[in-house]
Amino acid sequence: MSRSHPGSAPRILSNDDGEGDDIGTGLDAWLRAVAAYPKGAVVTLAAGYISFHGLMRLAGSVRTLNRAGVPVRILFGVAPTGSAAVSYDAEESIVRLRRLLADGEDALDEELEALDVSSEAAAQLADLVDVLRDPLVQVRRYERGFFHAKAFVVKPVGRPAEVVVGSCNLTRAGLSSNIELAVAAGREEAEEAARRVVDWWRASKPYDLVGMIEERFATYPAALVYLRMLAERFAHEVDPTQSPLG
Repeated sequence: MSRSHPGSAPRILSNDDGEGDDIGTGLDAWLRAVAAYPKGAVVTLAAGYISFHGLMRLAGSVRTLNRAGVPVRILFGVAPTGSAAVSYDAEESIVRLRRLLADGEDALDEELEALDVSSEAAAQLADLVDVLRDPLVQVRRYERGFFHAKAFVVKPVGRPAEVVVGSCNLTRAGLSSNIELAVAAGREEAEEAARRVVDWWRASKPYDLVGMIEERFATYPAALVYLRMLAERFAHEVDPTQSPLG
């Protein structure tokens, strides 16, 4: 549930608020409100992990931002696991980082592999591709070290930054079901957090999520993929009794 003043970041976001809302709902509402800021803004969504299902959850609000001319930047990375989380061996950490970067790509590939081209999720994925192809959307991965920061940053033109920081990743579970908590930063803290996120963004490399999706579905005939997605998206609007075939 988000608790906020109009035109500002939600004070608290949680998947366990007892009111039926989740972080995805609050974040979506905030981003849609940002699209109406009179002088525009720049949005940066930073998290240690992302998933296609998590991004699909936010595709509608990102599209709304795009239509309002608001740039959206998605930043992610990898975090240490197991003994790497407490290791101070620099050489070992570099080896583990490279392995985890590769594992992160494998996890995204596996998520796509598990997605049925005939499913409703495939139609949602098509929407996500349209959103990610917009020139106003950029995706980067931080590869200089273990990256586990989570911050949603809005920098309105001519106004102080709005920042929500917390525990959730940009995954389906992080936005909807995990026990997570995110809170709005105060004005001074928000400005400093926004500067740090910009620094991480500048130090990161472009990441081609659209290319991954296109490669996954390259083995299917394009017409089949298109028809399947159309069927999932518009089947509820079709009245079979009106068919000329009877």
